[in-house]
Amino acid sequence: MITNNSVSSILKDVLKSTKKALKKPILQETYNREFSKINGEYNYFADGILEYHIRNNGKKIKSDTYLKQSRTLTSPSKNISEVIEAIPIKYDVKDQIKEGFGDYELLKHLYKREDRYDFVLKTKTYNDSLTHNIIEFKPKDTIINNNNYDGKHLSGNFLFKGKVVYDSTTKLILDLDLQKASNSDKDALYMKNFIITFKYFDVRQKSSYRIDGDKYILVYKKEYHKLHLYKVLGKKYDTEYEFYTSLNTLSYKEFNGKLDRNKRYRNTTIYKNGNQYTINFWENNSILSTEEEEKFINSIQQ
Repeated sequence: MITNNSVSSILKDVLKSTKKALKKPILQETYNREFSKINGEYNYFADGILEYHIRNNGKKIKSDTYLKQSRTLTSPSKNISEVIEAIPIKYDVKDQIKEGFGDYELLKHLYKREDRYDFVLKTKTYNDSLTHNIIEFKPKDTIINNNNYDGKHLSGNFLFKGKVVYDSTTKLILDLDLQKASNSDKDALYMKNFIITFKYFDVRQKSSYRIDGDKYILVYKKEYHKLHLYKVLGKKYDTEYEFYTSLNTLSYKEFNGKLDRNKRYRNTTIYKNGNQYTINFWENNSILSTEEEEKFINSIQQ
């Protein structure tokens, strides 16, 4: 598509529309799960049922998170708790819904630093009545990655490639696929100070949304992180760490009532809550596992 506006400014408007889409408070129930790998081998799996109470106060999206059921399965051959606590992953299970309503820091980076990227705008029409626009992006060939981690959000350091699909009428995001443009050692983010030394190699995000009348819902989200840890508080490591997480929406409804905010979930991962369940909630989940993931789950269950 040819447009009078820059594609980065269009992306900025799309994120604004996404943030305004939440007009009424929503109570959204999700099935979430987490996988962790140390040095190429799975070491834990956790999943749970969560409720997110989401609302828009006009300035920003707020979300209270309640963990209803949780399960943690760990490999008996690995002592992982110390490593898990030391990992500086930019992930928080409490932010998974809130981030989906226009708070994507990684996408904001694209229009804030548009000089670093090439953009292409495409359009696709279905049945002559439904039109989706697609923004594709990748780093310019002349851009060199800054691999000195400044301790702020990853968007200030990584270069990304991917696409954003949005509805041409409502300007709401329908699909997002974003990943680090290069996973080579020279493009890893490197941080070294008196507290921690690590290299951040990769981060990816993928999500899908649904427009349901006047409701706009995040229905699926997946993330992946990979880094190598060398030192934390004077203790040396040589540990490659990978972290996978996914979310699938089970139900949602308008909710103007109040919940007991003292019972909000405070931790960053489901793993930290351990086994706290009253039903086998995982039996009817709709997130498919890979063969490798299923094999690990079965082995630690046994």
